[in-house]
Amino acid sequence: MVAIFGSCTLGKKKKKIVLLINDLRRVGGAERLAVEIANSLAASNDVTVLTLFRDDARAPELSGNVSHVQMSLRTFIRWVKCLIRADVKYIHLFPGLYLSALVPGYKVFHEHNTSNRRRKYKLLKPIERLLYRRYSKVICISDSTKASLENWLGFAENLEVVNNFSNIPLMFPAQREKIWREREFQNVRLGMAGSFSKQKDQQFLVDALRCREECVELHFIGGNEQDYEKYRGMAWVHCWKDSSRIEEFYEYIDIYVHAAHWEGFGLTVVEAARKSLPLCVVDVPGVAEVVKNRKMLFEKHDAVNFLEKLDDIMSSYGECSEYSFWEVGRKFEKGPFLKRILGVLGFE
Repeated sequence: MVAIFGSCTLGKKKKKIVLLINDLRRVGGAERLAVEIANSLAASNDVTVLTLFRDDARAPELSGNVSHVQMSLRTFIRWVKCLIRADVKYIHLFPGLYLSALVPGYKVFHEHNTSNRRRKYKLLKPIERLLYRRYSKVICISDSTKASLENWLGFAENLEVVNNFSNIPLMFPAQREKIWREREFQNVRLGMAGSFSKQKDQQFLVDALRCREECVELHFIGGNEQDYEKYRGMAWVHCWKDSSRIEEFYEYIDIYVHAAHWEGFGLTVVEAARKSLPLCVVDVPGVAEVVKNRKMLFEKHDAVNFLEKLDDIMSSYGECSEYSFWEVGRKFEKGPFLKRILGVLGFE
């Protein structure tokens, strides 16, 4: 890591970098990404992570060189000073987008979504046009994210695409296929990772698979007790309450399924692919940019098509496992991503 970042600041004064994000929750692509970037930059810079809310489950993953300041009455003045005095302000998510827009200096916003609730209100359009222009650069996590944002704002001069990455440890296809063969006459374990919301639409999977409940298990991770309450009486639906077990989750299931209405970038899909899991995922922008094999994409809201694709995947499990690993899991890795981020943040 020093080889990537250290050469850019050799013989120079360390830059003060602030990374602002809502929180450091366990499940969330933006939060995982923030921790990885903060740790990487801290090798040769003065890095502080600023958070707005209390969920700091990932805070222990920050390296000893990274400072973490959570906003509170006690820390408010220090929090604001860190933001204002930083040489580089690296901002993730709303409301950080709004809070930081008028702060002077070099600012980069990382856009993680192809859509959001704010874009339903046309009155916000001129406000957001002004705010996004205040950023030196806006990183979009996929081509579809950039296209959607450009359509909303009406300009693209400070927008730049940098695809996300996953650093989750690999499981090679041969090992995955061996596990599948050993489980040949057992129920198929399907799984989806992500927070529970209408956008993620885990309920679609439950409804679509009711007709198969005698021969499948459906596993969820990323929700809380309230999210899981509705599934308490369904023996075939399994809810993982500890989101820190995400790697174990991917290793346990047989096929990764994903039903979200939209994604900025299919990070959990990439994570599953790094475990050589065959993918049966919805054909929406963000996900379809990651998975280009039509065999693994089903039409949104179409339960019949979903089940047909699932059957096809199970009948060619080894082939789908190989595709997932080599064409998805290995395509989005940490090194190339960090080099791109380095340039956008002004370290070239």
